[in-house]
Amino acid sequence: MESQVKRCEWTWVCPPSSHSQVCVVTDETTPHMVREALVEYCQDSPHISLLHLGTADQLRLGWLASLALVQRSEQKIVSEIEHVLAILPISCFLLLCTQAARSLDWLGAVRGHQCELAHLHPTTNDSRQLEVAFKAMFATLHSATLERWGDVF
Repeated sequence: MESQVKRCEWTWVCPPSSHSQVCVVTDETTPHMVREALVEYCQDSPHISLLHLGTADQLRLGWLASLALVQRSEQKIVSEIEHVLAILPISCFLLLCTQAARSLDWLGAVRGHQCELAHLHPTTNDSRQLEVAFKAMFATLHSATLERWGDVF
């Protein structure tokens, strides 16, 4: 019997640059309207990238499996999510934009990126969820800028 391996799905909707200070991470629980508004905004900002994880649970399982292999064999195995996040500057903050915080809360541990959460409550209306996402994005960008440049403004 053949073992079936699920393919991990992820997409750099707005790829990072060397200037990226915030990476907004969305998943399948992020409302479509919120994702579309974030895409529209992020396309014009070199400081903000947007990563969509279609199979966050599979990426997490792959990362945990690679950690277990490293412990057993002392051989460095790089997981798919490590490859994905490796192109971000380590100083880049991750903004987890989701209705299910536990589905993404592990991402900061992968490469040591600082994380913030935009918790989108499924029972609130679309405009409120959009407001929460954008407030969190601007606050995270402000925090990343302060950490990187200090209070020089």
